[in-house]
Amino acid sequence: MGSKGKKGGGGGASDYMSEEKLANFAQIPTSFGHELRACLRCRLVKTYDQFRESGCENCPFLEMDKEDNVASCTTPNFTGFHMK
Repeated sequence: MGSKGKKGGGGGASDYMSEEKLANFAQIPTSFGHELRACLRCRLVKTYDQFRESGCENCPFLEMDKEDNVASCTTPNFTGFHMK
């Protein structure tokens, strides 16, 4: 009952995500102070500047690259958040 021919699950280069795939994930907040905001639709938490620069990855139709949309589509009033 050996494991001849089988490789362990030890993660090689193919286990890492390409930069293309990583670009589809939401940004991690750059600070955790009072400047955090949450998207009113999907609850994604980022800084105001991050929403302004790249919008909401879950809600691109909100067009948060326009300054008024960031203020009207996000809120600084939220309780807690979860990170994986």
